[in-house]
Amino acid sequence: MKKTLIVVLAAAAVALAGGQALADAIQPNDLVFGLSNSSSSASLEHIRAGGLLPDGWSATDIQSVEFDNYAGLSHNAQGNLLGVNFGSAAGGSIHWYGTDGNFAGGSPAIGTHSSRLGGLSVSPDNSKIAVTGYDNGKVMVYDYTAGDGQTVSSSLSPYRESGVVLTTDDTQGTAWLSDDVVLAFATDGEIYAIDADDMTSSLVTTLSGCTAGPGFTDLEYNPAVSDYVFAMYSAYSGGTTNTLYAIDPSDWSLKGTWDFSSSMNTSREIALDADGNLYVSQYGSTVDIVPDAASLNITANGSVNYYTSGTFASFNGIDVAASVPEPATLAFLAAGGLFFVRRRR
Repeated sequence: MKKTLIVVLAAAAVALAGGQALADAIQPNDLVFGLSNSSSSASLEHIRAGGLLPDGWSATDIQSVEFDNYAGLSHNAQGNLLGVNFGSAAGGSIHWYGTDGNFAGGSPAIGTHSSRLGGLSVSPDNSKIAVTGYDNGKVMVYDYTAGDGQTVSSSLSPYRESGVVLTTDDTQGTAWLSDDVVLAFATDGEIYAIDADDMTSSLVTTLSGCTAGPGFTDLEYNPAVSDYVFAMYSAYSGGTTNTLYAIDPSDWSLKGTWDFSSSMNTSREIALDADGNLYVSQYGSTVDIVPDAASLNITANGSVNYYTSGTFASFNGIDVAASVPEPATLAFLAAGGLFFVRRRR
């Protein structure tokens, strides 16, 4: 017994001495924090219950992050992790990372664009991804083939892009309304629905209180967790402005607006966990929770600090491994005689 323990401890010491911490597999409701840092040991962080875990990834400059919907589970903990390198004047790139804790690395770029990039999201059926162009104000869609979350990388087809629907020189978010329609939130308050095949766009709503640039937006829609589309807007010129909106996508009616300008720094990306809590990453590498957001039981400036990284990042991104069945999966289970109750709040 003692000999076995000594061997295990020695292996751990060798790994740590070599600069490679032992990685832990992603579990449901874990969070990944993209810090857009040039250090390969400080660009992606694995967070559980508000604490930092060893991750083993070799990643640089990753900002926007997203778990894919592998095997019919939304934001699957055992699926594939995608990350966007915001980029430089030469453009941005999209990368793949494993989630099982054994594959301690990542991929070369699986997709690139001449614009700097943000706003990553994955379609419900796991067949497409979307990103937004910082420089060109467009939405780009790539056809997506999932990897296995271990050693086989995901891959992307050449992209197709929309017209100019977003504000240039701002990072703006996307979320998928369906398998074939992606939403994009411009910093002037306009939300567009974009056909992922022909890339035509239509304005579905305009949110008041938004001013184009300099700002940051993000969208989150997970119908397995909440009926509502959440839109987060921040501005960082002349003071902090953070506004959260909840929208009913059935008729695009506004269900609520909440100010978070005093309880957090300027917001970056948002993500829902399986219990309906909304996580918000911020300037300065802090993550807050808006408890029970899915039910709209939200208190203005009532966000609670969840985690603060030791690595400072002005711009960053987050996602949570919700690992809840996609609605199409629920329908399949129901057809097979199995029963699943979606939580309501």
